[in-house]
Amino acid sequence: MAEDEADAAFIVLAVVGRPHGVGGAVRARPFSESDLLLESDALTLRLADGSARTTRVLHVHPTGKGMLVLKLEGVSTREDAESLTGLELGVPRSALPALEDGEFYLADLPGMSVLNAAGEALGRVDEVLSYPTIDCALVRLDGRRVEIPLCEPWLLDVDSTRRVIQVGDLQDLDHGAA
Repeated sequence: MAEDEADAAFIVLAVVGRPHGVGGAVRARPFSESDLLLESDALTLRLADGSARTTRVLHVHPTGKGMLVLKLEGVSTREDAESLTGLELGVPRSALPALEDGEFYLADLPGMSVLNAAGEALGRVDEVLSYPTIDCALVRLDGRRVEIPLCEPWLLDVDSTRRVIQVGDLQDLDHGAA
């Protein structure tokens, strides 16, 4: 599997924060309201060197402040917990729930072809940018990087099987520099 495919196969759900107490528990800041962090028996840590380690979740509970406290197997001291600070916590792509028709995961968009309403190729999705109010596909069009909002009227369709997104009129978007 290529490095890009390996990255796409790892879905980041949270980042590990500071230790919680002295027994090895860690705080984690989730990136979404997904229940996967609360329901998973095992999670994967992406280590500083880029490698990954899967570990069993012994206990997890929300703090009420948008954070979670997790007790992970093999993390038994405050020092162990401190060594995880800043690491990404996630699951393999295969652990995500099945989608209904018309739904897609943002993590699946990078690398997809971008077509206009007439079916003409415009470019590829480089990455997805998540802002507080909207998610955008970053696409290189005619040598420029364009952020396409992932909502109507700009996003018309996502075909995950064909790995294609279809977009509407982009004339009113601010086209950034190359």
